[in-house]
Amino acid sequence: MKLRRLNSTGIEHFRNWLNGLREGQQADTPNLLQNTGFSEELEWDVDVENRDFQSRYELGTYLVNKLAVCDEKAIRNDAGLWTWLALFWFDRLCPADSNGTRKPKRDDNYILSTRYRDHHRHAIRTTWLFVKEHGDKVGFIFSNPLSQRGELTEQLTARPYFLNCKGLMEAAWSLYKKPHQETWKAGAAGNGSGSVRRFALILKQLELTYDLYSMGKEDILSVLPKKNSQGSLLPLTWVSMDWITLSGSFFTSCSQNLRTVQPSLASCASTSPSRWTLLLILVSQNRRLVAGDW
Repeated sequence: MKLRRLNSTGIEHFRNWLNGLREGQQADTPNLLQNTGFSEELEWDVDVENRDFQSRYELGTYLVNKLAVCDEKAIRNDAGLWTWLALFWFDRLCPADSNGTRKPKRDDNYILSTRYRDHHRHAIRTTWLFVKEHGDKVGFIFSNPLSQRGELTEQLTARPYFLNCKGLMEAAWSLYKKPHQETWKAGAAGNGSGSVRRFALILKQLELTYDLYSMGKEDILSVLPKKNSQGSLLPLTWVSMDWITLSGSFFTSCSQNLRTVQPSLASCASTSPSRWTLLLILVSQNRRLVAGDW
């Protein structure tokens, strides 16, 4: 079928149909894809097939090849195109159960959100973007069937630096990919110290004092917390603290023992909250700056 884009009327019709499914109205998939009242032609001639994919990664590889003729900047945020594709493969994204009932996820899993911070939730677009940028290094992240999103996908696609930093994605691949298999290691999708969730929180701290975009895989691995005997990332440990107090146009800086500094800062903040802005720069055991606000 020729790839098209849904117009605004088509997108709203699709949205209303999704809401109807959630309310128990199990109607057939709406005929919007080729209907000129709900969709329009693209500037490029692209044929797509309504076929099965073993994983999201396989879908991403397929789309990278198919969309190579398109202008990437033009299609990157084309809501009509990505929503058309989600409707085209809706039977794979939201298959009916044994009773013929569909249970769709949030709208932004199928309809590209108008909010940039939610763009990563779109099942088709995000898969295409990451496979295009990182190739087989993201095969383990997108090893789920199309109908399953998964914790790794949520944690490793929600932050822009994962898409734009090859070093970060290669570090994640090194830490979490299961050897000789296109899937992740046990525990990676959990909540423990060795999980991807923990990795993302640590990177959020490192981002305050490191230029993650310029760092390679080995650079990133070298500044992560040490691992325990099971290979899990240990919590960051702080042994000293430098704090800077800003008031008007002067700066006062000093270093003290953590136990001594923390009560004094709390006292300072409570006695003159309108005058003092407090910034703590935490220093880890290797003296690198790794976290910020107190």
